[in-house]
Amino acid sequence: MKNLEIFSAGEAESACYCSPGVSASNGAVIVFCEARLGNGADAGPHHLVYKRSADGGRSWGPLFYLEKADGVCYMNPVPVYAKEKLFVVYARADGDKRTQVFARESVDEGKNWSEARELTHLFSADPRRRSYHLPGPGHGLQLKNGRIAIPFWHRHPLRPLDSLEGSAAAPLSKREYTVNVIYSDDGGQSWKAGAYARTWDDAGMAYCMNECNIVQTPKELVLLARTAQQKGLPYRYRCASRDGGESFGEPQPVEGLGCGVQCCSGLAALADDSYILTRPNSAAYPRRSLELYASHDTSRWQRRILLEAGFSAYSDIAVHADDGLLVVYNATQYSNALGKTVRCVLLDRNEL
Repeated sequence: MKNLEIFSAGEAESACYCSPGVSASNGAVIVFCEARLGNGADAGPHHLVYKRSADGGRSWGPLFYLEKADGVCYMNPVPVYAKEKLFVVYARADGDKRTQVFARESVDEGKNWSEARELTHLFSADPRRRSYHLPGPGHGLQLKNGRIAIPFWHRHPLRPLDSLEGSAAAPLSKREYTVNVIYSDDGGQSWKAGAYARTWDDAGMAYCMNECNIVQTPKELVLLARTAQQKGLPYRYRCASRDGGESFGEPQPVEGLGCGVQCCSGLAALADDSYILTRPNSAAYPRRSLELYASHDTSRWQRRILLEAGFSAYSDIAVHADDGLLVVYNATQYSNALGKTVRCVLLDRNEL
């Protein structure tokens, strides 16, 4: 097991990085992330950048820009390789109030890109009229029937749209967090939004599901969703769909991950229908101790390997044809939550 640096401190004028997403095709592995400028704020200016590896992650080429900030906040690049194309779905944020969603595609593994196509209209039918939509973070999937699926989460503005700067944020229950997917059955020519997962349980308690990852089991499409860091909420909810993401059943708490500091996870399936998850296992900030967990059903998880003892935050996973793994993660502490570098670690099947 060897940890390699992909994005170094200060590249692309960045203060720090966040939200890595990795996609593996037959010819290349490509890692995308936010290069955050200034003080690294969530709503501050972010470039979207990427690097390519032609040898499975053992070495990395130069940095490229998917989007240059120019004062704009671009967020959460979520890639998926499908139908001989590389797709990336991402958002442009207007502070913490609203987002626009865009997609680009490449037929040459990220060497050239289509013009950005806006997909924000997919969420116009939301009965709760939420205005803030973000993909992932992480990666999307091509399902076994060919459908392309991208995980999403949604909320109302943290503050009313007409509020003054610095006003109090809305309580969690008023933000009406939820998750769903967008999907395409025609190779990305057109996209649809699936139905939203439930926002509250039968007792009126908010699930507060936000950042989410996607995996396909033999029977279901599964979203594992992070919850807001609030007493009484489980660390993750599992939302399952029997129709490829067009609807989701009742969210169920995930077992075996304990609690600790909330952070988006990496998630992937192996060829034997087992599943792996990565997340920092620190009990308090700063985020640290990136660990790999294994499961046979995505409902119950067991700790397996410590990947990084030091600072570690957001992560994503790519699986090679031989079930080798490439885990990409945010490292080198910048703040309690964000790192100044992005690293990867290569694992073979025997190490699992």
